[in-house]
Amino acid sequence: MSDELKLKLSLAKKGKAFSNEHRANLSKSHKGKMPSNLETFKIARRGYKMTAEEKIKHGLCLTGRKLTYKSEETRKRAIQNLRTTAWNKGLKGSHSGDKNPNWIVDRSQLKKYNRQIGTRHKEWVEACKERDNRKCKFRDKDCCGQLEVHHIFRFSEYPEKRYDISNGICLCHYHHPRKREMEVQMRNIFIKLIS
Repeated sequence: MSDELKLKLSLAKKGKAFSNEHRANLSKSHKGKMPSNLETFKIARRGYKMTAEEKIKHGLCLTGRKLTYKSEETRKRAIQNLRTTAWNKGLKGSHSGDKNPNWIVDRSQLKKYNRQIGTRHKEWVEACKERDNRKCKFRDKDCCGQLEVHHIFRFSEYPEKRYDISNGICLCHYHHPRKREMEVQMRNIFIKLIS
């Protein structure tokens, strides 16, 4: 179809009202279809910045407009649509609930214990910092980072020495051991530095 013929057809139909039946048929035919020029429109608008005047006009166009609904039921449905839930709420997958390998039937059996919550741990940390004058015991040119109080004998393996001041040493982040083997190797050095 040539452009000239398209123009003639559009001018011939200009101003004519469609019947309700024709409108319904058009609506059915367009449902679920995306506009053919959608991608070109997105590309054309990409990176477009609105001017200050355009922003003001855009903001004013809806000012004072009240949404009117035909019925109370329609209004409630519109409000309900605004309150959307998470996409995965209520979905049961292959690894949810008791199908998960980490599932624990009796959750009350879990131990809720954090050594860093409690006054005894805070007092122990403060006492160790006061003893070491709030400085890393190595005190060399490599010292950097936050000051940390390190357990010389591991917290989990020696419960009787957990809050013993002679079991703590102040170290900067650089000198703090990162592996268990390193902790064991440096244990004698830490004890000499404290005494």
